[in-house]
This record gives sequence, C-alpha cells and structure tokens, in this order.
Amino acid sequence: MKTFASDLLGWYEAHHRPLPFRETRDPYRIWISEIMAQQTRMDTVTGYYHRFIQAFPQVLALAEATEEEVLKLWEGLGYYSRGRNLHKTAKIIVEAYRGRFPEDYESLIKLPGIGDYTAGAILSIAFDQKVPAVDGNVQRVISRYDALDLDISDSRSKRVFKDRVLAKMDLRPGDFNQAVMELGALVCTPKNPACGDCPLRRDCKALAAGEVAGYPVKTRRVSVKKEKIALAYLEEGEAFLSVKGDAQGLLPGLWGFPYAVVEDFDTGLEALRDHLLTAYGFAAGDLQLKSEASHVFTHRKWEMRLYAVEGRFTRGKPEKEYQWVTLETLKTLPVSKAIQKLLGGI
Repeated sequence: MKTFASDLLGWYEAHHRPLPFRETRDPYRIWISEIMAQQTRMDTVTGYYHRFIQAFPQVLALAEATEEEVLKLWEGLGYYSRGRNLHKTAKIIVEAYRGRFPEDYESLIKLPGIGDYTAGAILSIAFDQKVPAVDGNVQRVISRYDALDLDISDSRSKRVFKDRVLAKMDLRPGDFNQAVMELGALVCTPKNPACGDCPLRRDCKALAAGEVAGYPVKTRRVSVKKEKIALAYLEEGEAFLSVKGDAQGLLPGLWGFPYAVVEDFDTGLEALRDHLLTAYGFAAGDLQLKSEASHVFTHRKWEMRLYAVEGRFTRGKPEKEYQWVTLETLKTLPVSKAIQKLLGGI
C-alpha cells in the first residue's frame, strides 16, 4: 500500500526543479541555500547562490572574509541580518568546531541565524536524520491534507505541525522534507492550487470537503508601518558623504546617506537639519530635492526623499563611520535596495 511519503517522493523525483543545491549533501552548501531561500523567491536565490559559493567555496573562506565582502555579495537579497549571521556562524564553526558542522540539533540551533527550520533542513538533507523542517509551504500542505484548524500564526501550532510531518516521514528524510516544500511551492500554492496535479489528492481532507481555500488558517495580520524618510546629499567636489548604518539600525553595515524620520516633507525637515548638526557637525542651509523613491521592508514602508544640502561643517569628523565617495566608488560597497532606488534617480 502506498503511503503519504511514497506518493510524495514519486512525484518529487519526476517533477522537482533541478536546483544546484539539491545535488549536494554538503552541510555548508545546504546551509547557505536554506538561509538565502528564506523570504526570497527561488529563481532569485540561484544566481546569488552560485556567486556566493564561487567567492566562498568552503566555510573557512567565508569565516576569513570581511563583513563588507559578505554584505556586498548579499546586496539586493534583503534581510541583511541573514548575511551577517552567516558570517558570524562561519567563524564559530571554524573556531569552535574545527570547520565541521555539528550534527546534532541542540548545537545547530545555538548558532546565529539557524532556527528550528534550518536546523531540520541541514540535519535531514546533509546527515539523513529524521528531523522535520517546517516552513510556510509545509504548513500549507499539511494543514490542507489533514484539514487542520490550527492558526499557523500561533507559535503553539508549530509543535503539532512538526509531529504531523514526523509521523508521515517513512522514507528518506532529506528528500521527504524537500519534497513537501516543493509541493507547496509548485502545486499546493496559496492561491489557485493545482489540486488535479497533486500526488496526495486522493487522501486530502480539505479537497474532499471542498474547502482547500480555507486552509491554512491564519488570523493575525501583519501591519505595515509607513514612514517618511528625509536623506541628505552632502557634496565635496565630485564626491558625496556616505555613512555606514548603525549596528542597531534598520540597515546595519550598509552604506547610504544620513537620514531622519520626519512627520511631513514640507514642514518637518528640521528633524534632518538637527540630525546633521548633532551627528555630523554640519550646519544645514538650503535643501533642494534631488531624488525620491519608496521601498517596502517586511513590516514598514519608507517614502524617501533625498535632498542636496548646502551648508558647512562646524567641527571635524562626524561621529559615525563615513567616507566621501563617488557613484562609482559606491558600487564597490554594500548598499541596500532602498538606497539603490534613490541613486537611480540622481
């Protein structure tokens, strides 16, 4: 008698996408690909993965790189904390584990940026351990197959999903985890799922009840905070002032412009002037709009305006890390997609 696992794996062997990181059992490469795939479309990940592995083919090469080199290769992928955590974890693996990935859950979960899902993916794919890797795709497949009335936004539901996956994992843990994820990405999609192509359709409870669209259950909505951001373009000859994002800020380690959150672009620019004076010792005079753009982060949206600022420095060096750069020089530094949008308008 066929099982969930055998039906799923038969489909996976015939229909999975030939992604480069599926051709390896190397925990380093699996780790890189899984971190990149978080919050990112797979067709985008592939190019970044090739460039990253070419630059840092082993964990030692990544550990010996500078953070700036890592973030430059990460540029455009977003969620830059992922890149910084990769760098931190590579150093720990080299220093504490002599360059070898730990093969137990408790050790992996303590490493920066490795959560429950990533640990499960590494242990099952690289080490063939029977450990679930539950992401949004997996929750969607399982909630529909079992008609689970559990709110996936409730953290207490995670244990139930892991138990359900584990109970179905009869064969090949690594391939099984990847197969469930692939089914969720290609067939059991959030909208307009291709139920007629699903290898599990025979026993899917949501399909039998005609309620596929009702699963997964999710009640909590993510609110997006809107902010107006005024940025300063300070020129010195052909160069302009670029500053490095604070470690605790939204864009840590990335280069951009001095900025301030304002209530209104027409009447609130004193906040930018105050910031320039306090942080950089720059007394701002006239401000002229130079470029504008908008960018959506996970939970916030920036409406940005870049102003060419006249004025003078009233003291020496700014307190923050900075350098005078040209547009060509800035291309060699890690820059967020939000700032790239503003640069495109200059």
